[in-house]
Amino acid sequence: MGIIYYDNEWGQGYRESVKEYLAAHDAELVSAESYIFSSLDVRSQLLKLKSAKLDGVIIIDATRGELFDQAREVGLNTPLLSEWEVETVDGKARASLEGVHYFLPIGEDKSFDEKFIAKYNRTANMVERDSYDALMLFAKALEYCPDHSPQCMTDYVTSLNGYPGAGGNLRFNKDSWSFDKPFVLKTVRNGTFVEVS
Repeated sequence: MGIIYYDNEWGQGYRESVKEYLAAHDAELVSAESYIFSSLDVRSQLLKLKSAKLDGVIIIDATRGELFDQAREVGLNTPLLSEWEVETVDGKARASLEGVHYFLPIGEDKSFDEKFIAKYNRTANMVERDSYDALMLFAKALEYCPDHSPQCMTDYVTSLNGYPGAGGNLRFNKDSWSFDKPFVLKTVRNGTFVEVS
């Protein structure tokens, strides 16, 4: 496998997680390329991935889909994988996303969905769901810890198991220092986002 990722802590975290996962499942991350927002022409990085003759490429695209456009432009026809932000690209599936597989967290708070649609006349994306959950968890930690002790608040958040968030049922994973939540595998087929059974 190969990966192209945004060169910051977020993208580097993806790269390392993918590398570890592949190593634990009899596979290998053989090529890793990065990009930064001040230089979004990534054709040379994509050509390196293409020449490596990989079984698949993971594109962590923190742009508005430009990386997928360029991947198609350079003829990168290997299977493409990504993450949930595929569904936030212009609110529709651009042609370059056709066939991309990705994982989308499953939101479970229907009241949040209804309120968000009523206020903004559209469905919330995962950044908005996660931001809402982060604010609510911070407020609950402040309430739980009257002295607002950082250690008390950290202990509160890291002990959560099954918190019903807008972005899914949250369980804190101390190994990854993040929240585990349910995901569904999806793909872009004929310009629409569909669940893979």
